[in-house]
Amino acid sequence: MEQNNLQVHENEVAFLKAYFNMISHSFEDGACFFTTDLEKVTYKQAEIFDMQGLDVGTQFSQRGIAAQAIQSRQVVTQDLDRNIYGIRVHAVGGPVWNENDSEIVGAWALTTPRQHKLVNAFEAFAPIITESLPEGGFICITDREKCIKRQGSAKFDMTEIQVGESIRDGSCLAETLKQKKQVMIDVDAAVFGFPVRTVGVPLVDDTTDEIVGTFNIGIPRKLATDLKELAQNLDQGLTGVAA
Repeated sequence: MEQNNLQVHENEVAFLKAYFNMISHSFEDGACFFTTDLEKVTYKQAEIFDMQGLDVGTQFSQRGIAAQAIQSRQVVTQDLDRNIYGIRVHAVGGPVWNENDSEIVGAWALTTPRQHKLVNAFEAFAPIITESLPEGGFICITDREKCIKRQGSAKFDMTEIQVGESIRDGSCLAETLKQKKQVMIDVDAAVFGFPVRTVGVPLVDDTTDEIVGTFNIGIPRKLATDLKELAQNLDQGLTGVAA
């Protein structure tokens, strides 16, 4: 049966709830299932991922998936931006019909977080990169407001950047979002005891071209600094001997 021809009746909603409960653990980034009447949310079940502000008894957004399903009178699929639910969401939903198919009495919807490809692959590649760097390294990914993924190394870590912490004004993260392009900033030795180079790259949504976050890497430059100081000391020593 084609998706748009799928019709759910009010006496079948209990089956949908049970089905989601059975498969909810299969969504790696989490999922949220909810049902509505024509005005408000009547049921919600979240697994890892939750739709903040969308609670039982509250009115659903007229720009959201439930409203679209009711208005279109068929199953719809949407990629919703963050100004609707506060997070980028992939959603599928459909109307709920009464038993004789004469009118729509509500809607059902399944939503999952819409992540950039790098976010989904982060745990696979980040430890390999940070540990393969000669002096170690640090990698993080942010959305437009905060850090959402981080990976330090055994030799080097930027502990002041933690998951959930807001992006600081003037940081490489903030400048990458502000300038909407790759940014490189050198942090002097006062912060870590040796210079660190940080590079940020904006993450762009494939479908909307919206900048949705940043990918950042921090690399210590201790070895380069030590070699430079050694060369200066050697040059001074040779100058003294020559004198």
